[in-house]
Amino acid sequence: MKKTIQLLSIFILVFSFSSCEEIKDATNIDIDTVQKQTINAQVSAGTNLPFNQTATINIDNDDTHDYLKLIKKVTINSFTYKIINFSGDANGSIDVDFKADGVTLASHSVVVKTTADNQVVFDIADTTTLNSIASKLKNGSTVVLSMVGTSTSDSAMSFKVEITVDLTVTAGVL
Repeated sequence: MKKTIQLLSIFILVFSFSSCEEIKDATNIDIDTVQKQTINAQVSAGTNLPFNQTATINIDNDDTHDYLKLIKKVTINSFTYKIINFSGDANGSIDVDFKADGVTLASHSVVVKTTADNQVVFDIADTTTLNSIASKLKNGSTVVLSMVGTSTSDSAMSFKVEITVDLTVTAGVL
């Protein structure tokens, strides 16, 4: 009986050092997922032509679908984009703002072919902006990504903008 009381006392003592937060964390699951979207751009020849292309992201995919109603937190680990699959005027340029739900994330003035050939990766690193996007995704919203500005080229251009958002989605499993 004495040993039972001692074991019970030790168990209570050890358990009392565990915080409620640790117990809460044990009921959560972190799901690492990558959302990729592509903006397909077809640009006509001309000077200072309006340029406006969009894509959308949300967190409903094969990795997260079963947990959508249980999501507690979304963390954006990285948010990048790059120009790929270029064809057309080698000297054609774009002067654009990259936006998420109308908020400018970055502004660029680039020669499209050079940027694509050099495989330049643009990184969105502003924590406040990333947290705002993560909050919208957590709440089930779709975020509209856009490139808005002008293009200048002697002949038509075609290219894609590949957007990659690396996320950790925390969901409660109990």
